[in-house]
Amino acid sequence: MAYISIARKWRPQTLTDVVGQPLVTQAISNAIKNKTLHPVYLLTGTRGVGKTTLARIIAKSINCEALQGTNPCLKCDTCVMIQEGRYADLYEIDAASRTKVEDTREILDQVSYLPQMGKKKVYLIDEVHMLSQHSFNALLKTLEEPPEHVQFILATTEPQKIPTTIKSRCIHFNLKPIGTADIASQVQKILEAEQIKFETEATHLIAEHAKGSMRDALTLLEQCISLSPSDINTVQVQSLINTIPNELIINLLTHIHAQDAQAIEQACAQHEQNNINFESLLSNIANELYKITIAQLTKSSKHPLSNLWDPGYIQVLYRMAIIGLNDLPFSPTPKIGASMCLMRMAVFTPELETKKKALS
Repeated sequence: MAYISIARKWRPQTLTDVVGQPLVTQAISNAIKNKTLHPVYLLTGTRGVGKTTLARIIAKSINCEALQGTNPCLKCDTCVMIQEGRYADLYEIDAASRTKVEDTREILDQVSYLPQMGKKKVYLIDEVHMLSQHSFNALLKTLEEPPEHVQFILATTEPQKIPTTIKSRCIHFNLKPIGTADIASQVQKILEAEQIKFETEATHLIAEHAKGSMRDALTLLEQCISLSPSDINTVQVQSLINTIPNELIINLLTHIHAQDAQAIEQACAQHEQNNINFESLLSNIANELYKITIAQLTKSSKHPLSNLWDPGYIQVLYRMAIIGLNDLPFSPTPKIGASMCLMRMAVFTPELETKKKALS
């Protein structure tokens, strides 16, 4: 049997399986239950949040031979063929490779014909924003009065490029980036089902690195599994995504507090030798300052550096880190840019600056 990737194997098959999109799944579930599905849906959102997956679930729910409430049965011939990508009445069209009006007209010429197998023909047009203006004009005529036996689902990562005339014919659902906690929970669920040991911190690192994309998280998870098929640990994940250990960030902040420019420079030189990403370094510094602020102001958690600075001064340090991050592309080298930012944070003292202004 051919190998199936983790992302494909664990792709949601029903609305209940979809992670991190409760409002969208509830709306579609209600429409299926009440038989009020709109003829044209527009699904938008960043990569890996479930646009194509949701479209296929809708296609299954429409044509399933034994619908279970609002979920497809996953056992009938229709469900199996859609899952395997060989259902005759599901047309998945990549707009990026079929931008010409001739391509669009060729597709739309087939719309009037009845479905070959199921109840409805489903047209999934992915990256629909790539269509030409002439193609949109041709599509608009069909979307104004689509045949009853046709379901259109448009998907894109750039909805701002879709003409307003097209949007006005659609029910628009914007899929949000999936929360870190939801992604981590799903990764843990998969690892448990695959009987692979894991460290909880490792799954949270995977989720954070995915930045809201479930597909990116599962791709990274597969990389981890290929390196260590029986155990996913934090050190392995940190190495794979080049994450900076938290103790290095704590040490740098300690050097900043001690105003030890030599220690900061030596640390940055060492990080350069270890191929540490300096953009990630400054980003992690800002993130750690945020954690210190939360610990100080909410008293809901403890932080080892909570007593080094008052909350107002941390705001200044945080701003310096963000400015340094933005300036990094303009620095002679990333190492010099990061080092100067950290030393600026170390030598700057608001009290001294206030005295200078008063004397002048």
